[in-house]
Amino acid sequence: MTETAGLVVGVFALAGLFNNCLEMMSHISALRSMHHDAELLNTKLDVEKTLFLQWADRVRLLHSDCDVRLRSGDTAQTIEKVLKAMSELASDSSEIQARYGLRQRLPEDSILPGEPENPISGPRMLNFNKALEKLQIRTTTKQKSRSSSRLSKVRWVVIDKAKFDCLIKDISYFIAKLNELIPPVAQLLSTMAYQDLNRSDLDKGSLNLVIDFDPHHTPSPEEDLLTAAKVIRSQNLVLDTLWFRQIDDRREIITSAHSQTLKWALEPPLPDQSWSDLSLWLRSGSGVYWISGKAGSGKSTLMKYLVHHPTTDALLQIWADGTELISPHFFFYYLGTKDQKSFTGLTRTLLHHILTHNKAWIPTILPGMWKESINHHGARAIDLPTLSELKNAFTALVQLPIKLCVFIDGLDEYEGEHQDTISFIESLSSNPNVKLLVSSRPEPEFVDSLSLHPMLRMQELTRKDISLYVTDKIESHRYMSRLLHRDDTSLRARQILDDLCDKAEGVFIWSVLACKSLE
Repeated sequence: MTETAGLVVGVFALAGLFNNCLEMMSHISALRSMHHDAELLNTKLDVEKTLFLQWADRVRLLHSDCDVRLRSGDTAQTIEKVLKAMSELASDSSEIQARYGLRQRLPEDSILPGEPENPISGPRMLNFNKALEKLQIRTTTKQKSRSSSRLSKVRWVVIDKAKFDCLIKDISYFIAKLNELIPPVAQLLSTMAYQDLNRSDLDKGSLNLVIDFDPHHTPSPEEDLLTAAKVIRSQNLVLDTLWFRQIDDRREIITSAHSQTLKWALEPPLPDQSWSDLSLWLRSGSGVYWISGKAGSGKSTLMKYLVHHPTTDALLQIWADGTELISPHFFFYYLGTKDQKSFTGLTRTLLHHILTHNKAWIPTILPGMWKESINHHGARAIDLPTLSELKNAFTALVQLPIKLCVFIDGLDEYEGEHQDTISFIESLSSNPNVKLLVSSRPEPEFVDSLSLHPMLRMQELTRKDISLYVTDKIESHRYMSRLLHRDDTSLRARQILDDLCDKAEGVFIWSVLACKSLE
């Protein structure tokens, strides 16, 4: 009720008129028989609804801290006149049909939804309705005549595309007038337009329909939305080109850590353990941290655990100290596709993760691809970045005011010369705002170049985890459980469990296979 008490009577009246206009627009849809034109016409109307709601949001129409010009004075009176005129577009049934190419909807009409599942205006409309309900504003206010109240409830269908454009033109005119009466601050409409269109639930087709919108005059209220749609389409085109189908496959097929295992990795080492404190490195270190380990010792499982663990991010946020943090990752896979084991696959994946985080960096990081995407027309994809472009992208990236922690698993599974990835790692880690957590087998090239950095050896630290796994899988087996609970066999049964742990020699996969053979 605080919001309600804070709104003066004049603003209540404006809110009621505004809602009448929204209802009028929401009750119009195109016939399915118009095919592509139906989608375009619905999009045009949804664009106008979006612009209309943007105005309400920026003047804080339904809030006690609304723009003071709404409360009284010449501006408030003129806004009331504009909204009344706009709401009266639907005040005369014969004029609607004759001027705007509409007719009343019939039960047998097949239409495209007036409010599709993810319209452009959807989020703003939802927020507006919630605020309206909170304020308990009723649309049947005194400002509505009996005729307009009745007609606002009528559902209309578009039957004439050219005449319907006249309605769009008139609505656009009134929105332009509202923006003139309370002008937006610089760049605000551009920002709002980008927010409305840069949504994961808005598909490529919807963006293209916005781009196909033809404003009736220039400048127009629609220009910011059209510009934002073109920018977002180009951004998505670059990201789609960087993406490949198996981009996350390797990470997803890696077995997740068994219950209660690997917790030690994000805790300080015990006094009798000789490995570099990973938690300390995450929150304050720089350069490279190397996870070394025998084949099957669980390096990839640990990397997956670290990539997804909330403590990892919390520690890195301490290191970032308020600076924007990005943590891209890549998991090499020698048995996979070329993109899963190549330098181009590595760099494309990292760039895709980074630029998905902030699409606005694309022109700076990949200027060639951006230029091609802006000038792109038709269905043909743009070209993949060249090797030179990929290398230059990371040179540009480290100049941004961000903190970057890169996770790269399985360096030994790279298909080329190991020195390629080593050089890439050393180049990136030379920047104080970038650090890399990498894993590999202890092959000579990696030992020579990475052993001087903070590191751990998996096979030396997994004895407890293997014991937890063996205990969980074997001790609970009904046969082993009986042996453990019999006085004459319990010692021998316990010895079997210890032998399984000892013979694994830190190789987790060995214990997994051994347990499966005994189950």
